[in-house]
Amino acid sequence: MNKNRSLPLFLSTATAYAFGFLLWMTATTIKECGGTVLALALATPPTTIPVAVLGATGRLGKETVGALLERGIPVRALVRPSSVEKLKQQQNQNELPGDGIGILDHPQVEIIEGELLDTPASGTYSDDTVLPSEELVECLTGCSVCIACYGATRKTKPSELLSWVLSTKSNDDEPDPSEDTDPIHPKQINYRSMLALGKACERINSSNNNNKDTTRIEHIVRITGKGEDPTGIFSVLLNGLGSFCKLWNYQGETVLRSKAFGGPNSGTNENEGSVGYTIVRPGVMVEDLKEDDLKPGQRRYLELKGNGGNDLPVTPVTRPQIAGLLAELAVGEAAGAGRRRRVTLAAMNVVAEDEAGASGSDLRDRIRGLASDSRSFPDSLVHEHKSATKRFFRRLAAAVAAVVVAAVSLLGKVVLG
Repeated sequence: MNKNRSLPLFLSTATAYAFGFLLWMTATTIKECGGTVLALALATPPTTIPVAVLGATGRLGKETVGALLERGIPVRALVRPSSVEKLKQQQNQNELPGDGIGILDHPQVEIIEGELLDTPASGTYSDDTVLPSEELVECLTGCSVCIACYGATRKTKPSELLSWVLSTKSNDDEPDPSEDTDPIHPKQINYRSMLALGKACERINSSNNNNKDTTRIEHIVRITGKGEDPTGIFSVLLNGLGSFCKLWNYQGETVLRSKAFGGPNSGTNENEGSVGYTIVRPGVMVEDLKEDDLKPGQRRYLELKGNGGNDLPVTPVTRPQIAGLLAELAVGEAAGAGRRRRVTLAAMNVVAEDEAGASGSDLRDRIRGLASDSRSFPDSLVHEHKSATKRFFRRLAAAVAAVVVAAVSLLGKVVLG
C-alpha cells in the first residue's frame, strides 16, 4: 500500500475514534451524575442580556439591583437626573446592598439618565397623547425583561383636601386640576407611565419583528399594591393623603391587562406579539422583621397567591424579601419560563407551624407554580376610589367641625359662667 495514502487514512480513523470516545465519556459522566451537569447548565441564568430596572435608586430599587447582581444579571437602569445628582452628593446612600459598591460606579450597572414620560409641549398630559421618553426606549432596547419598581411619592396639598370637603359638585370623578399638569402626580407616575411603557415596548418589538437575532421585550414585572377594595381604610387614607396613589396604581395594572401590552382584553394571541406581565402586590414593606415572635420550630416564608391574592391577609414584608422575589421573577422570565404568563399576585409572609409545614416553601418552586390570571378584573375603579375617599374626608371634616363647635360652646359657658 502507498504510505502517503495510508497516513491520512490512519489519522482520520483515529480522529473518529477519539471523537466517539469523547462523546461516550460525556454521556457516561452525565448519567453517573444523575444529570447534574446538564441541570446546572440549564439552571445558569443568562448573563449577557441585562434586565431593565425603572426606579433603581429608591429603597426597593437599590435592593432589587443588588439582588439581580448577586444572581449574575447585569442591570440597565433609568434614573432621573435629579436622583443622579442626589446620589453623587450623598455617597453613603449610593452603596448597593451586598458588595458596598455604589450604584453609579458598579461595572455591571449601566445608568441612563432620563424621565419616564416625554414632557408635552402644552404642559398638559393626556391618555391619548402620552409618549415614552427617548431615554426610556433606550433603556429597554436590548432587554427582554423590565422591572418597574417605582411609585409616586407626592402628598396631597391642603388646598386640594379643602376643595374636596367644600365641593358641591355631584360628580366626584371630575379630575383635580393638578392631575393632568403635575409631572410627579400619581396619575402620571403610576398610571400614564404604564401607557408610555406599553408604547415603548410596541415600538421596540415592532422594529425587531423581522430580525430574529434582536432581543424583544417579553415580560414586565410591576410592583403595585392591594387596591381592589376602594373602601378599605388603607386605600382611603393613602388615596386621601397621597394624591390617590392607590387609585392610579390600580389603573396602571389595568394597562398591563389591556391592548397596550397585548393583554387578555386585547384579543391578541397569547403566543404571538404580546408582552407577559407579573404584577406584584406586596404587604406593608418594612426594613426587617422580628424573629422572636416565632415559636420553636416555626418558620416564616413569603407566600405567593395568584388572581390578585385578595384572600391573603396583609402582613409586613421586608424590602430584601420583595427584591429577591422581583429578581427571581426576572431570572425565570429571562430564561423563558412562563414568558407570556400574565399573573397578578399578592406576596405576604406566612408562618408554617413546623418544618414539615414549610416544605415546598422554596421561592423558585412557588414561582414555577404560578399560573396566568383566571378571573376577570374591573377595567376601572376611578369612581369607586374617588367617591369613597372624598366621602370619608367630608365626614371626617364634619365630625371635626362638630367637635370644635361643641368645644367652643362648652368653653363659652364656662367663661361666661
